Amino acid sequence: MLSAVFDRVANVLTIIIFSILFSYLIYPMVKVLSRRMPRALAVAVVYAGIFVAVLIALAFLAPTVVQQANDFAQNYPARVHEVATGIENPAQNPLLQKLPVQIRDLIGRNAGKVGAYVGVAATAIGTHLLPLVQGGATLATELAVTFGVTFMFIVDLEKIQETLIRVVPKPQRAYVVSLVMDIDSVIGGFVRSQVILSVVTALASILLLLVTGVPYAVILGLLIGVLGIVPVVGAIVGAVPAVIVALFTVGIVKAIVVTVLFAVIFQVIGNLVAPLINAKSVGVTPLIVTLAILVGGEAYGILGILLSVPVAGIVRVLYDRLFPADIEGERLVLDARAASGDVTRPGDRSKKTPAVQRTP
Repeated sequence: MLSAVFDRVANVLTIIIFSILFSYLIYPMVKVLSRRMPRALAVAVVYAGIFVAVLIALAFLAPTVVQQANDFAQNYPARVHEVATGIENPAQNPLLQKLPVQIRDLIGRNAGKVGAYVGVAATAIGTHLLPLVQGGATLATELAVTFGVTFMFIVDLEKIQETLIRVVPKPQRAYVVSLVMDIDSVIGGFVRSQVILSVVTALASILLLLVTGVPYAVILGLLIGVLGIVPVVGAIVGAVPAVIVALFTVGIVKAIVVTVLFAVIFQVIGNLVAPLINAKSVGVTPLIVTLAILVGGEAYGILGILLSVPVAGIVRVLYDRLFPADIEGERLVLDARAASGDVTRPGDRSKKTPAVQRTP
């Protein structure tokens, strides 16, 4: 019963969720403009600014993207045939010639299966291109609805807050407001920082691919940036197609160089750029982030992946509220680790996660 109802309203819930996330993204700008104009006008100004920025980006990127997309579409069958032929004849492939004889023989014995897989993948991609184009109109409609719902969310924010606070018993109102503000800070910080980091990742990836001479650099870099919205694993998954393209177009040496440079870029962005941008992180470890993404993706697909990290941050806030830091308990754990031989130097002890600050 509930699953049937959820299936019917899934698209509506998705639009509502994306509208809330988009509200978090633009609200700081709206709040600044609202000091000098009505909030509705402030949202309209922000929308206009986003529209102009998108047009400018399209003006610069569209010719290159269209050219690379056309080039890919024209050369894709030949690339697929080249890969399949190279797999079927490993002795004639410069890349596979460097492998030991036993591995080449193993590849040769299974080449038929691999070639068939490549053919099936090519057919599947071609089959799904038309539905993807046909879905463009639906996507445009959903985007328009999302912008409209976001507009109403922000304009009616005070009324929504005043209505919801009525259902909270008076003795608990101060605690609930404080809790909601912590959660608000976590979600807002996550959304805004991930968008900025995705743009940085896309620009760095495009530059890397252009410098190393990998074809389709703009398309591949934009793909990495879009997938980079998903923390920890998104950019890594997005880099895989770029490495594969490099492997079969510019050779194994440059493919290795591209892989190493991607690893360096992701480390720099994760360890140097992210801490500067993401001042209000979700406060969970990479392990928890990865597990949350796996669970969210398995349960609700792409939407689950996008929401998994904010939900993990909310759970962390609730956990900190229900189970505050216990210095005595931490000391007992450290003593037990020392007794078992797992001695932790004072400088290596994990620091306490700072309390999430209120969004200015």
